[in-house]
Amino acid sequence: MSKLKLGGLRESGSVAEIAFLIVLAVGIIEIFVGIFSVSIALVADGLYSLAMAVVFLVVWLGLRLSRRAPDGVFHFGYYRFETLGSLVAAFFLVAFGGIVIYESYLLWLAPLSLVNPGLALAVALISAVVAVLVTVWIERASRKYGSTSLKTGVLNSALNAASSIAVSVSIVLSGYLGIIHADAIAGILIALAVFAVAYSIIKESSLVLVDACQCGDIVKAITDAANAVIGVKEVHGIRLRKMGSYVIGDMDVVVAEDTLVKDADLIANQVEEKIKQEFRDVLEFKIRIESDEMHAQRS
Repeated sequence: MSKLKLGGLRESGSVAEIAFLIVLAVGIIEIFVGIFSVSIALVADGLYSLAMAVVFLVVWLGLRLSRRAPDGVFHFGYYRFETLGSLVAAFFLVAFGGIVIYESYLLWLAPLSLVNPGLALAVALISAVVAVLVTVWIERASRKYGSTSLKTGVLNSALNAASSIAVSVSIVLSGYLGIIHADAIAGILIALAVFAVAYSIIKESSLVLVDACQCGDIVKAITDAANAVIGVKEVHGIRLRKMGSYVIGDMDVVVAEDTLVKDADLIANQVEEKIKQEFRDVLEFKIRIESDEMHAQRS
């Protein structure tokens, strides 16, 4: 693994670790204040923050495993542990959403009046501000390091910010305007939003784990880059696969029949290096050299 790739995984892991500690602290505070204030929406938001903390914990562990070098068992390395971590985190979100919907339904049947809504509102607003700041920070880190796990964290953190804002509105409606079912409605909306995000994460992670790669734009760009190398007559048979945040692949490069072996090897190296330079997500790319005469016979 190159130092650049290893550094990206290490830095992404540090981001996930710090985010875990921040969101964990916010979640614990929200739960305690929510219980004290009898606000199911604030408790739900606190539970969501704890679920988010679990997400970042799983992402952090997945990124740590991804940094391991290939061995006799994992010949291509541990990169997909990052994707597996995202998938496990998504199932935690599904479980959390089910709990919140159930509790919100019970509160709808037997609504309770808020106690000290001012304190609950202050905590919800602070939570929203923290969630927005964490979202911006993680979004920048995910773009810088190209981490799919951190992209998962961005979605969840943004939803956490939205849920905290929704909780703030529900506390105003329930605690100050007397709309007693607002708390339960906010809890149900948060749970539905969580289900939507979990579905998106499960879908994307599952495609990676079954070796699917929706990389049509990358295929075209790689084709153009390879054709720009002197000595390349044609390229075909491009295959890509996702390995966590990265992509590995291979393809056939057609050269003139009378090309010397050393020249063909040089062309292959130039194509590989050009692809790696232009596409930072490409971790490894193998080139198969084929003569134009042989290619014509196979076609």
